[in-house]
Amino acid sequence: MIKIIDSEDYYLYLIDRVGLEGVEERAYSLLFHELYKTEFMWSNPMDENRALDGTDLRRQYMEETGEVLPEAGPCSMLEMFVALAIRCEEEFMRTGDDNNSRLWFWDIIYNLGLERYDDYRFNIVAVQRILRNVIFRRYSANGNGGMFPLKHATRDQREVEIWYQMSAWLQENYE
Repeated sequence: MIKIIDSEDYYLYLIDRVGLEGVEERAYSLLFHELYKTEFMWSNPMDENRALDGTDLRRQYMEETGEVLPEAGPCSMLEMFVALAIRCEEEFMRTGDDNNSRLWFWDIIYNLGLERYDDYRFNIVAVQRILRNVIFRRYSANGNGGMFPLKHATRDQREVEIWYQMSAWLQENYE
């Protein structure tokens, strides 16, 4: 996997955007750093929007801090997860509460089974396998193994853009 942006301050900014500073960040630093250096790639053309949301966090960071980051370069999995959690809160829940963004972020982590890979049990091979399964959509038709598994999928989730996978998952789990 490739390194996306080499800025520890920006990494901490991403962590802070979803309220993961402190104990959680330290307990999962290996996982979060792996998400940070893993490129998010997409096969569904509409999922480019998730990458654009992720890289837009760089612009927001530069506006807030005055630090300059390279705008070019691929979106990381961490950027995509953070941006998706924020968009979920802003678009669906409409409270704009970063603490809720934290919950949406953890929902993604739990849905993927990544919560078991804290710093004491971190397994880079297993984590990379899970991330490749997401990137290359090697999960079941109902989304099991992906970010948004459904109990009652009406379409093959491997063919559905991430935004609509998330929408269906939210509707099924948080009416």
